[in-house]
Amino acid sequence: EVQLGVGAFGVGLFQQTVRTNTYPWSKIVKISFKRKQFFLQLKPEPVGFQKSADAILNFTLSSTLTSKLLWKSCIEHHTFFRLVSPPAPVSKPLFAFGSRFRYSGRTEYQTLEEMKRRTRMQRPFTRLCCLL
Repeated sequence: EVQLGVGAFGVGLFQQTVRTNTYPWSKIVKISFKRKQFFLQLKPEPVGFQKSADAILNFTLSSTLTSKLLWKSCIEHHTFFRLVSPPAPVSKPLFAFGSRFRYSGRTEYQTLEEMKRRTRMQRPFTRLCCLL
């Protein structure tokens, strides 16, 4: 039994309390789920002059809801920490397969840029001498 953790670095794989593996966002190509199955597709590792096949990791979770929540958390973390801005919404036909979920908040990059643009308000203060 293993545990999965999602963070700024990517997806972490834990056995008990020890992190055994880390899959950084830069190596993850696709994140998906189907019922209780959660899938991570990783970039192929070049071996010599040949490209190896994409590695697809499959994890069986306790419920469909757990799988969906993990997928949603991965999508939100990936968008926040890796992208400059969230992808623009695309209009879909009336009947379409797949999820309509898209992260709509600001990314880390947008937040940092906004903080750089804002000027800090200088508050006047007087320093008091302390006598001990």
